[in-house]
Amino acid sequence: MPDITMCINGTCEVRNECYRYRAIPDYWQSKGFFDCGNKKHKFFIEIEGRQVRDTDAIFKISEEKGIKNGN
Repeated sequence: MPDITMCINGTCEVRNECYRYRAIPDYWQSKGFFDCGNKKHKFFIEIEGRQVRDTDAIFKISEEKGIKNGN
């Protein structure tokens, strides 16, 4: 499990480049809403070779749960 609070903000401009958004969650993963806006924001975490989810998989999970990406 990533030892971070993951991000659920589907509208953040840097979400596809952020480990906080694309990490592979565990069952008990903590999640929050972050709006980094750019890569210099204090909550942005570089992926830097870490294993992450494919963005298509994130969208599919959101759709299954009835969450529209970007809302």
